[in-house]
Amino acid sequence: MKKKGSGEVAKRIIAITILSVMLVAVLSGCFQSNDKGNGIVAVIDGREITQEEFNKYLYASDSLYSNDTDFTAEQMNQFLEYFINEELFYTEALKQGIEVNQELIDEQFDEYKKTVLELHFDNNQSTFNSRMRNLGLDEEYLKEQIIVRNVVITEFIEKLREEVQPVSSSDVQSFYDENVDEIFTHDEMRTIRHILVKSEDVAKALLKRLQAGEDFAELAVAYSTDAGTAANGGILDPAEEKNYVEPFGEVAFSLEIGELSDVVQTQHGFHILEVLEIEPAGVRELDGELAEQIFGYLNNQNKENVVVNLLNDLREKANVEKKLG
Repeated sequence: MKKKGSGEVAKRIIAITILSVMLVAVLSGCFQSNDKGNGIVAVIDGREITQEEFNKYLYASDSLYSNDTDFTAEQMNQFLEYFINEELFYTEALKQGIEVNQELIDEQFDEYKKTVLELHFDNNQSTFNSRMRNLGLDEEYLKEQIIVRNVVITEFIEKLREEVQPVSSSDVQSFYDENVDEIFTHDEMRTIRHILVKSEDVAKALLKRLQAGEDFAELAVAYSTDAGTAANGGILDPAEEKNYVEPFGEVAFSLEIGELSDVVQTQHGFHILEVLEIEPAGVRELDGELAEQIFGYLNNQNKENVVVNLLNDLREKANVEKKLG
């Protein structure tokens, strides 16, 4: 397996966490209460998950960072679903021969601990150790639960995604044809540029300068507080009227090309608008740019679907009995 740098640990941990959140709804159950005894909370293909084991999972996943050990029944249910999904993925990944070397694990754990200490413990190792002791955790458990399992699962998921065949041009065409009315048909669209400031007096002063012939783009760069557009002269992406807040949209769609608006106040501040281009209502053609966008969307969907479908299959085949509550 290709070795990956320790700097990727945060991204990889976040990725598997997001995956768990995405998939938690699959076959989720309902539990009554937060039982903190030592009973059995679940049985997964004959393996009994004790309350003690589940508590450690809860504490490593949440309490270590929040210092909160009280969970509602809904939260317990959600975390149990995370646990079951991860357990099934991890077991399947090992069956498929996914493994990571110890050097990689050590590197990623060091990076993980460094990040946790900085974000949650003000770089105080003693406080971190004390919190772990209070929760019944240690570094070996964290290394196994947070790093080993997540890295193996993530490697497995990446392998699944890499094996998905890319969509064809005919797939792109079919998607376009099936969605042309709903997605690719639009009302009149306009390309607008604007200057946004916090003060009406400043806006009025800038409007006078524009009316006197000063360059709109230069003033936008110098004065606009819209961080997303100021650098490119205040230009917004083409959009329909419904995409703008009011009265911005109403004013923008009442102007002629090249015409300056009066000062327009919205919830964001005070604007000066100018219309650069008007595109009549119509259907967006399937040009190269749109085809590339659809291609990327369909490929991503297929890669996510293969993961979701596998989890559904694993959950269907597994003998899972939940006893929490």
